[in-house]
Amino acid sequence: MNILYIHGLGGSGHGKISESLKSFGTVIAPSLKFAPKDNIEYLLGMVRTGTVDLIVGNSLGGLYARYLHAVTGIDTVCINPVSHRQCFDQSLGENTYFDTGEKFTIDMIDVLDIGDIINLSRMSETEFSHPETLQVFLSECDDVVDPEIIKKDKYICNKYIIPGAGHRLLQEQIDEIFRIFFSTERIV
Repeated sequence: MNILYIHGLGGSGHGKISESLKSFGTVIAPSLKFAPKDNIEYLLGMVRTGTVDLIVGNSLGGLYARYLHAVTGIDTVCINPVSHRQCFDQSLGENTYFDTGEKFTIDMIDVLDIGDIINLSRMSETEFSHPETLQVFLSECDDVVDPEIIKKDKYICNKYIIPGAGHRLLQEQIDEIFRIFFSTERIV
C-alpha cells in the first residue's frame, strides 16, 4: 500500500506520524513549504499518478488531505484537520519550520488562500458520493482546531474523538488512531 502523508504547518514529512505509517505500507511524505495553493497543485499531481492508495493528513495537512479526498475519492484519514480560516489567526506573522529552524511568514493573503481551499473542499464534497472513505480523528482538547466545528460538519460521517488529546499528539495516541483505522474491513 502506498500512503501519502501530509504534515501540518511548520512540520515536515519526517515525524512521528510518518514513522508510524511505515508499518502499514510505503510512505510518501514530502516536506512542504507554506504555500497553500502551490501545495494543493503539487499534491493533486501526486495523487493523479494513480500510485497513492491512502492519504493521511495532520492539521493543515488534514485540510489538504480532505480537499484531495473530495476531488479523488481516495481513502483518507484526517487528524485534527484545519476547518476554518480562524485557525491561522494565532499564526499570522513570522513562524519557524520545526526541523530546519528556517523562518517563514503568514499574511492575510495566505489565510484567504486557506479559506478558498476550505470552500473548494466543501463544494466538491456536496457532489461526492463516498463519505465512508473519509475518516476524521479529532483531539478532544485541541487548542488550534475547534473539534465542535468538525463534529457538526454534515459531510463527515466517520468522526472519532481522541480523549484527552491536544493538537500535538503523543505517540500512543497516534498508534491508537492507526489501530482503529487499519482494523476496519475497508482497508486490505
